[in-house]
Amino acid sequence: MDPTSKEASTTASLASPRDTSSSGGPLEHHSGVDTTSAEAASTAHSPSTRSKLIESLSAIVNNSVQLPEEDLRALEGVLVRLKWVKKRKGDPQNEGRKAQCLVLSRFNQSHLFDISVSPKQTLTQQPFEAKMTKGSLTQIHNDTLSKIEGYDYSDLLSKLDMLYRQLNNMPGHAPRMIRNEWKITLMLICQSMGLSVQLFPGLNISRSPDDAVVVCGEHTDTRLTGLNFDSLFWTIQTSEATRLKGLGKGIHTIGNFETILEYRKEISHNSSNNLLLFCDVNINEDLMPHLPRAVATDVIALTIEGSVSAIPFILANGKEWIFGVVSIEPGGKKQCLHTAVLTFDGKHITLMTALYVWANRPATELFDILAN
Repeated sequence: MDPTSKEASTTASLASPRDTSSSGGPLEHHSGVDTTSAEAASTAHSPSTRSKLIESLSAIVNNSVQLPEEDLRALEGVLVRLKWVKKRKGDPQNEGRKAQCLVLSRFNQSHLFDISVSPKQTLTQQPFEAKMTKGSLTQIHNDTLSKIEGYDYSDLLSKLDMLYRQLNNMPGHAPRMIRNEWKITLMLICQSMGLSVQLFPGLNISRSPDDAVVVCGEHTDTRLTGLNFDSLFWTIQTSEATRLKGLGKGIHTIGNFETILEYRKEISHNSSNNLLLFCDVNINEDLMPHLPRAVATDVIALTIEGSVSAIPFILANGKEWIFGVVSIEPGGKKQCLHTAVLTFDGKHITLMTALYVWANRPATELFDILAN
């Protein structure tokens, strides 16, 4: 068990004797105090409670009270989290945002969505331009079609066509299972063409100075500790996926998200193979309102990767598509160029050509093509 996991588990047992999160019971959310106990929360700020707490801590410091080493480490972890929350709340840049600490268990992964699935960063301006037509998009490569036609995609395309018809015949939101099946089928097609696709979460995931995982939602910053095999909902699909099998407990983990970022950098630095950020939305939804969020997600990726100046992305809802590139110029100016909303209506070879182009041309070149 890693140190972060050890700290979290011992802190949970010390701070909340009634915590049963390991068996699927009440969840423990740490914001500097034990929030699983209503009585503790109501009395935490009373003078008598504070004086008793200070007295107890003083006794520990003066060796009047002996504690096991693991309990001392747990107390240190509590103080670290208290200081983190206080510092976060005191930063003027975080005004109006919440800060909390969370011991992550397998049963509270949904909390990552509850804190808001919208990215923290948004564009102050939206210089969106729709300059590229579907025709010009698919004609960038002269030899693309022959490469695609050299592989038998009939089974995958038949399945994609069937799912496409199902999705188009459904009013409103399609069942998640069908949308996921459509998405997985599309990713398999991309993989068979040697394309790398990543489904990027709508959260800004980073490391805090004290080496904890920090997830920034729209209004809340959450510092995560806990079991190192808990999922952060990263999904990566690549023709070189075998290289990720050595990560131990899978690729959807807190402990491995940095490795995934490093892999993103490696692919992004190779001009012949972009790692596409594939952003899917609910079927029958208008894509345009989702564009700012998709772009903000890419801006987050650019910020994480540092030296990458542009990233291509695809926004799709099963019927319609937007192909775009987001960039950050040296002065920090953010810009996004994208195609018009495109429909392929069962013309899968044309769609595959577009996917191939968007994954194999340098992102900066795609940006220039869209700009002219």
